[in-house]
Amino acid sequence: MKSNKQTTLDNLKQAYQENRLTIGRHSLQAYQDLKKRYNEATPQDWESLSPEAVQKFDHLRSLLTRAEQLERAHDLNKVKESKNICIKLERHKYAPELNKAHYIKVINKAHQLLQTIPAPQCTTIDEALNKLTSTQLKNLCLYV
Repeated sequence: MKSNKQTTLDNLKQAYQENRLTIGRHSLQAYQDLKKRYNEATPQDWESLSPEAVQKFDHLRSLLTRAEQLERAHDLNKVKESKNICIKLERHKYAPELNKAHYIKVINKAHQLLQTIPAPQCTTIDEALNKLTSTQLKNLCLYV
């Protein structure tokens, strides 16, 4: 009988191979990250799991979740490093729930407001970027 670790690695590999085209462009990195995490787990961690739990675990969901995290990080870096987008944060000292982030497209020193998104309680641009929904982030990536 296979060990829990080997069963998990086999199931992960199978989920990756069957769905790598539907997971997205970060599927390989997500697979490698999860495989590394499983290989770094201690033998005691593996022994504490029941074989039923190992069999029932949804590896496709874990691959999708990790791929989405990687894609979001990639998109955030793309927006942060872009020279075409300027981000200004409107902060209210006594009413931080009214804070707003202004995303501005810059073309040859000309500025065009793309969108203004509420950023309550955000005091830095990084916080405002992290509060963006995935749809808002994808829309900003169109201008990068």
